[in-house]
Amino acid sequence: MFVKKASPEGVGRILQADAYVKWWRSEQYYSRPIKGSWAVEGGGALINQAIHQVDVLRYLVGDVDELFGYWQLGARHKIESEDIVSALLKYHCGATGVIQASTAFWPVSASASSCTGTRGTAIFTGDKLTSWTCSTMPANRRRSRSRS
Repeated sequence: MFVKKASPEGVGRILQADAYVKWWRSEQYYSRPIKGSWAVEGGGALINQAIHQVDVLRYLVGDVDELFGYWQLGARHKIESEDIVSALLKYHCGATGVIQASTAFWPVSASASSCTGTRGTAIFTGDKLTSWTCSTMPANRRRSRSRS
């Protein structure tokens, strides 16, 4: 993927990397007993719908050192696994991120992932790079500042 090679020159050091998969699945979709099951599918919205965006983030940013999440099991559908999940991440490189995945939201929105660095942002909609913005800000103004 050219974005990984271009990231240091393009967006710079990654500060934030997010993925949003806010989809809808009908009752008919979940009418088969295997759908949304732990034993057969291994979970719900995260493993089945958001897994590709998670893969992209891990490919671009690397491993996750810390993770905190909330999930709702069968919030909208009669399934045993999650149909809503929200997670906060801290990547090994120091960047932070958010993953939101759902099969309970209507209307459906396109899945999106983004990587924001010290020089710009790359945004993916579905599996396509839809925006690549690079800053011309002077290097001495690009420092990340953390507030407590």
